Amino acid sequence: GGMLGQLLPHTARGLGAAIARRFGAEGAKVVVSDINLKAAEQVAATIDGALAIEADVTDEAQVEALVAQTREHHGAVHIAVPNAGVGTVQPIAEMSYADWRRTTSVNLDGVFLTIRHAAPAIVSSGGGAIVTISSITSTAGSALLAPYAAAKAAVRNLTETAAAQAARVPMTSSASTPG
Repeated sequence: GGMLGQLLPHTARGLGAAIARRFGAEGAKVVVSDINLKAAEQVAATIDGALAIEADVTDEAQVEALVAQTREHHGAVHIAVPNAGVGTVQPIAEMSYADWRRTTSVNLDGVFLTIRHAAPAIVSSGGGAIVTISSITSTAGSALLAPYAAAKAAVRNLTETAAAQAARVPMTSSASTPG
C-alpha cells in the first residue's frame, strides 16, 4: 500500500519527523529533507527505504532539485508536506527586519516554493495532495510570535488558493492547523 514518491521537506525534527515516520509505517516511499543533512539521515534511517536529501526551502534551486531527486529516486511524487518552520520570540518593536525575513522566508516562502515545484510533479505523476502545516496562531495571533503567526496565516490563504487552482486537476491541497 501507500503512494509512491512522498516528498516531505524539512522533516528531521518534531512534528515533521513524526509525519515522515507515519507515512513510512503506512507503506509510503518517503524522502526526508532538511537543511541539516545529518538530521535528515537520522530520521530516514528509521524508515524503510527512505531517502535523505539536504535542502534549504528558502532556496528555489534547492527546492526544485529536491522535487526532481524525489521523482528520480521514486519514479513519482504524490504527496508533499512542506513542514519547515522557525520562530522568533520577540515583541515587534524589538525585532530586527532580518529576524522577520528569516522567519517569513522559511515559514511562507518555503511553502510557496514547495507548492510551485511539487504541484506540477504531482499532477504529472497522476495526482496526489499537498498538505501544508499552519498553526492556531494563524487565526488568533500571538503577542510574541508576529512573523510566525503572520506567515502561518498566509500559509492558510496560500493553501486555499492552491486548492482553488487545483480544482480541475488530480490534486488536492489542504492545511493542517495543529495547536
